[in-house]
Amino acid sequence: MRRSIVVGVAALWMLLYGVRPVSASFHTFGVNEVYSNASGTIQYIELHERLGADFEGFFNGVTLTSNGNTFTFPSDLPNQSTANKFVLLGTAGYAAIPGAPAADFPIPSNFFNPAGDSLNYGFGSDLISFSAVPANSRQSFNRSGSSMVVGNGTPTNFAGQSGAVPEPATCSLLALTAAILLGRRRDR
Repeated sequence: MRRSIVVGVAALWMLLYGVRPVSASFHTFGVNEVYSNASGTIQYIELHERLGADFEGFFNGVTLTSNGNTFTFPSDLPNQSTANKFVLLGTAGYAAIPGAPAADFPIPSNFFNPAGDSLNYGFGSDLISFSAVPANSRQSFNRSGSSMVVGNGTPTNFAGQSGAVPEPATCSLLALTAAILLGRRRDR
């Protein structure tokens, strides 16, 4: 009888103190990629779940701040299968790019300063600073450890859709105009 009491007390102790609940949150996401054109009208910020953890999609009320703006997530992610997933925030200018993956959350133009800024995700869960955005319109800052390095812009949303930021239409229009003018010149 004494043995069954000891086993019962030990089992009760393990049940009350030895088993910790699974912690579900948002904190395993971090800033993974940052893109802006020079004017700040086309910007996106890509977050990435870094630890392979599910149940990290409780974003409602979480903030993302730059040196000049704060975005408060208005809702949780669509589901809690979050392991290694991405979350994409983009401006209206970004959303207007044909074929670009849809942003999961909208942010205002000039959310961060293209000349350099800092981002604070999740009340300090992730802090990152970067200098002026790359001048090449196809490149972004990509996360490499605790710093940002120049790489190809490859925005990816929560649904797993990925893409690239195309050259601005004005560049293509200028190239076409130059080709037409050169062709006319040769005809003379």
